[in-house]
Amino acid sequence: MKRVQGLVAAILWAAASYPSASRADDCATIVRALSATAEAPALSQYITMPGRGERLMSVILGDTAYMAVAGTGGWQKLPRGQVEAAARRAAADALYSDCKRLGVGSINGVPATAYEYRLASRSNMFPPGQATVWIGPDGLVLKQESKGASLRYEYRDVTAPVP
Repeated sequence: MKRVQGLVAAILWAAASYPSASRADDCATIVRALSATAEAPALSQYITMPGRGERLMSVILGDTAYMAVAGTGGWQKLPRGQVEAAARRAAADALYSDCKRLGVGSINGVPATAYEYRLASRSNMFPPGQATVWIGPDGLVLKQESKGASLRYEYRDVTAPVP
């Protein structure tokens, strides 16, 4: 479960160091969007992995977080503060670089600006990699893609999962 919490925390919350001044504004935009997403009052996070289809991975509602437990199909209910604490630890380890704005498009009919970036871990908690994030006009993340996974976020009509 700690691995699931760490993964969700790293995805939901971000902090950054900016090694390249020319990309600092784009990195700051990405970090602000990831942070705003982590603080959204309610969200559903879906994951798609090649060959596995899409499934609901986590739900945040107020002070409660629900995490899908891999392999069992069940859900674990956690205090949101516990997930946020893990997120802060992961954020302190994150290093963003090579951030650049790619352009404007849409995700599920919502206008979104796409950004590409490189994410590394100071402690080698996770391997470095490239990712793309789509940020909506409200400053929240609508979608993230990296090698091997795609994450989609919804902020309306969020309900607690049924165990």
